[in-house]
Amino acid sequence: MRARVRRRLLLALLALPVAWACGREITIPDDVTPDAGPGEDAGADVAVDAIPDDAGLDVADVTCPLVTPDESAGVFVAPSGVNGASCGTKSAPCKTIAFGITRAVDKPTVYVARGTYVEHVTLKKDLEIVGGWDVTAGAWSRSCIEPEDATVIRAPSAERVTVEARDLGGEARLTLLRIESKGQSQVGAGESLYGVVATGASTSLALSNVRIEVVGAGSGTNGRPG
Repeated sequence: MRARVRRRLLLALLALPVAWACGREITIPDDVTPDAGPGEDAGADVAVDAIPDDAGLDVADVTCPLVTPDESAGVFVAPSGVNGASCGTKSAPCKTIAFGITRAVDKPTVYVARGTYVEHVTLKKDLEIVGGWDVTAGAWSRSCIEPEDATVIRAPSAERVTVEARDLGGEARLTLLRIESKGQSQVGAGESLYGVVATGASTSLALSNVRIEVVGAGSGTNGRPG
């Protein structure tokens, strides 16, 4: 069973620790309308795929063959990779997701190996970022029940936003990922953090088996004399 939720909103985690995973359905209150930035339209179309807890699935009963990626359809990224003009193959992956996206000129998928990637990621239309891949001697594969925690995207200390999709003019997809804000010790006074930001009437963003975790906002500054 698959629940699909579509709302027009700015998907922004405003200083609240929020998380979801496979098996949990997100409910977005109708009265929540995050503020858009200057000159921005908060009318993004966001879709979330989830499997309800009562779906009656028993992992022990699932036949789960290994999944292998199609090299002709994607760019490959791994912590052991090197960014360069020819990176992006199984045997020579790029090192960062952001650079892998620039290499995916005519390919619809960026395959991301297990590991933690400390970077800011800007999405583009008609592209899917898929995490959870195991790499052994140049061979890429993953289980069909791979957890979303296997591939982590974490914001650098100078970034308030981890992943963003702005005025895409189409759809982007995030699959099998854990997206984190920067750490609590790096948060400035009064600073808000955002795990994923999707904005613009032409933006459609679909998330499947994605967990988002954002630490609390920074403490407010002292008031000024009146």
